[in-house]
Amino acid sequence: MKVLSIKDYIKNPKESGYKSYHMLVSVPIFLSDSVVDTKVEIQIRTIAMDFFGQVWNIRYIINLREMHRITSAGSCGNVRRWYLR
Repeated sequence: MKVLSIKDYIKNPKESGYKSYHMLVSVPIFLSDSVVDTKVEIQIRTIAMDFFGQVWNIRYIINLREMHRITSAGSCGNVRRWYLR
């Protein structure tokens, strides 16, 4: 296993308050005729931060759907109001 990158959001929390430790690693996957290096993200966080991350993702998805709904209606003023909230 080879570590490709590390993001330490415990020492440097995000503006939202999110704290966790992320590592991007390369893991060898052994197939019958070859070995394939595969990138894997490992996230280490408390149960509370896991819940926070899930809620944040749900909020992001809801905002994307709302933005799509507004832009599909073709109202630029509504998009600007949505973006500024």
